[in-house]
Amino acid sequence: MLCVARAWTYEEAISLINSSPWGDGAAIFTRDGRAARRQRRPRHSRPAKLVIHKFLPIPPHSSFTVVCLIIITVGRTGVTMRRRTTVLGALVFILLGISLTSGTAAARAPIHYVALGDSYSAGTGAGEYDPASGDCRRSKMAYPELWRQRHRVDSFTFVACERASTATVRSTQMDALSTSTTFVTITIGGNDAGFPGVLVNCILGHEQMCQTAIDRAKKFARTTLPDRLDVTYQEIAERAPAARVVVLGYPRLFELSDCEELLRADTRAALNDAADLLNDTIKHRAEAAGFHYTDARDAFAGHGVCSTNPYIHSLAVPIQESYHPNRVGQLKGYLPLVETAYRHHPHKVGS
Repeated sequence: MLCVARAWTYEEAISLINSSPWGDGAAIFTRDGRAARRQRRPRHSRPAKLVIHKFLPIPPHSSFTVVCLIIITVGRTGVTMRRRTTVLGALVFILLGISLTSGTAAARAPIHYVALGDSYSAGTGAGEYDPASGDCRRSKMAYPELWRQRHRVDSFTFVACERASTATVRSTQMDALSTSTTFVTITIGGNDAGFPGVLVNCILGHEQMCQTAIDRAKKFARTTLPDRLDVTYQEIAERAPAARVVVLGYPRLFELSDCEELLRADTRAALNDAADLLNDTIKHRAEAAGFHYTDARDAFAGHGVCSTNPYIHSLAVPIQESYHPNRVGQLKGYLPLVETAYRHHPHKVGS
């Protein structure tokens, strides 16, 4: 991996650096440490060449500040052809807030990650299930596993489980939390509101049966689910008081374009509306608990059932995978949301 570039002036060099993948944290400094100011292109000047003097490689799955020392040499022509101006600068790429000084990493905060929740967190639909997880069907392609692989995690406990509700999270998953837990993710609430049964009614039943099931689920999300979420979130906060907690919402399952889906467009729209209400309830209760809520709808928009590039299964075999994110949905839908939430909210909400 090389860090070599050409520019006429500091202005062009800064523009080049800011367009790099790490542009948000990039800067050029002059010898006395001041940030270089914009400069006009010198008359009769040749391109400056930014050459790496020292490069510190990025270890895989690590979070470091990488310091690239560069020599910026501006060659000039004029009365004398021999004159050269050499400026020593430092190009600093800041990755995830961990500093590197003289080649030694500063103390890194430990990451003790616990992944709670239902099938959307377990990775049902993504395949490559861990045989040891049994009926919970935890996938090696689920976003918690993918996130763990990309970070220096000191401990990882993956207890999310297919068909989990707020009650089963409290009864079977909470023991994974402790005062040393630093990071928690969770999806929960869809099974409480009966959304799997709603889909069955809409696929196999008549129109009125479907609408009745949708209305029942929406009423539950408005009236009963908030208290269940409050109790669940409160117990998470009590068991893991030092943890930042990211609550992820659910995607809209359907696109409304014409397709061979069993459900009509108006039924799909009604199911999406119900998902919106569910997400609104989860958002409000998560934020009331001091947790960070991350909305999944935009991440999956254009990639629902009936799209040309779906992140979500339609009716599938095995049946449990139906209307769940596939492995692309876990990788490109949920994982970036967790990455963004962790990067932009590095501390517990309210701390």
